[in-house]
Amino acid sequence: MSLIFERGSEQEPKGHALVYFRAGGERILALYIVVLPVRMDITKYIPPLLAPQFGNITPSEMAAVALPPVPEEVSGYQELERLSRMREDDLVLGGTLLATAEPTSLIEAGNRAVQEYVELWAAYMERSPAITSDSDEEEGVGVSEVLYSFMGERDKLSDMAKLVGKLRFAVEGKDAAAIEEAEEELRVLGKYLPQTYLLPRIVKVAKEPTREGAQLAQLYLERCYKLADGDEEGARKLEERIRAQESSE
Repeated sequence: MSLIFERGSEQEPKGHALVYFRAGGERILALYIVVLPVRMDITKYIPPLLAPQFGNITPSEMAAVALPPVPEEVSGYQELERLSRMREDDLVLGGTLLATAEPTSLIEAGNRAVQEYVELWAAYMERSPAITSDSDEEEGVGVSEVLYSFMGERDKLSDMAKLVGKLRFAVEGKDAAAIEEAEEELRVLGKYLPQTYLLPRIVKVAKEPTREGAQLAQLYLERCYKLADGDEEGARKLEERIRAQESSE
């Protein structure tokens, strides 16, 4: 089986993916794969009823988990695509299954998908340079990145709004250290946000020590929420207001 990435990249997997299978007609079965940032002894948590599904897996091999453990039928492809966009997940086609596939076959298909996705993740990690730091501040940023990788779109937007508010407060207080800290936190968060949100532009206007800068930052934030909701018309109207205000300055 070969995974086909329809959203995201097999060269740079995110570590969390919606994997779906076609099962005859319009039926779509799916599961959610998460590469665990912390390994665990899965044998502590498996009910006896589910233990046979995990075979002879050992704690050291437990690098990822699929939930549900067996692919389940979902409402359709469009819903999966929407969810993957909102949650910033990889969206991956796992293959085609027989319409009459037995539970054992479904478990095997899910396990194969997990194994292949983990292998892609491991290869990506090997290609990426390790980040080491002795400072608590940089360690804290690393924790934030792990949290952002699992956050939904609305939660990340909420954090962005809070950080922009923090940046504005620092600008108004002329606190250079706090400005730098807020910019760095926004830079880290920006790795997990779509480029269409124009975060660099938001940071730029938020750093302007004027009322107009604060108003523009708010308009840009409102535009991000419209985009996240799929309200393209609302986003377009906000873009017009932004252009009008920027041209009047």
